[in-house]
Amino acid sequence: MPVISVTLVDNPDPEHVNAVRVGLRTHNIKKMPELLNLPDDDIAIFLRDEQGRIQGGVIGEVDWGVLYVDLLWVQDDLRGKNYGRALMHTIEQIALQQGLPHVYLMTTEFQALPFYQHIGYEIFGTLMNRPHGFAYYYLRKMNIQPSDSIDKLPITIAPIASDVQQVNRGLRDYCEQFVDCTSQKLSAFIYGANGEVLGGICGSTYWDWFDVFYFWVDEPLRDQGYEKQLLQLAEVECHRRGMTGIVYDTTDFQSLSFYESQGFEVFATLPDRPPKHESYFLKKLL
Repeated sequence: MPVISVTLVDNPDPEHVNAVRVGLRTHNIKKMPELLNLPDDDIAIFLRDEQGRIQGGVIGEVDWGVLYVDLLWVQDDLRGKNYGRALMHTIEQIALQQGLPHVYLMTTEFQALPFYQHIGYEIFGTLMNRPHGFAYYYLRKMNIQPSDSIDKLPITIAPIASDVQQVNRGLRDYCEQFVDCTSQKLSAFIYGANGEVLGGICGSTYWDWFDVFYFWVDEPLRDQGYEKQLLQLAEVECHRRGMTGIVYDTTDFQSLSFYESQGFEVFATLPDRPPKHESYFLKKLL
């Protein structure tokens, strides 16, 4: 399989990123066909006022048999009134109804660590200096118990893109009181003779770290040094941008040994993601 280039791209074509995502997903399913039987949805719950305006929300992703809570935000004047607790309780119960008993999320010390701990979450991993001068916490809640009812508050379930964006903006505005929330895409691709994507590493730099979302190399090109080339290109660019490190996650049926050979270390583990397997959260300081 001829390779034309291994190239760093600042503003990647979404179709090229999707090719890496699909390639990784296909590889994972080949290794573990049971993934096809797991739920694969987003869950979005919104808090609205009497006029229907969004005053808060929680956004989650069903992720390999576990619920990942990506965003939680409540309008400033509604904080301390149990709306955040109601949103979390609701999304947990909806996940449980889909057969997902475990939840995980991330927060920083200027966000909501005491709140999450108060409602039953425990720290299972920590990154220092994310962003610089702050700690970044990985939290989980295992074996959620069923509840007789979902809190009867003005909450609706409606994963509309514009509503999700509004919750994202609300949380971003809050965080920008403390740190710069600018993110930049970072990708490197392996291109074939006809411009086709044969592999890549894709993610974004945010809060002084490079988050890797997808990392995949086509089967015929594996173990020929292309994985290392992609990582090296990303690392050089991370150095140029002044990033603290790189963070990624893998599982016991993927490539832990490769990442460890490249200087990554496990700083957190999450059991049952996917069911009967374990996920490893990796970091590499630069």
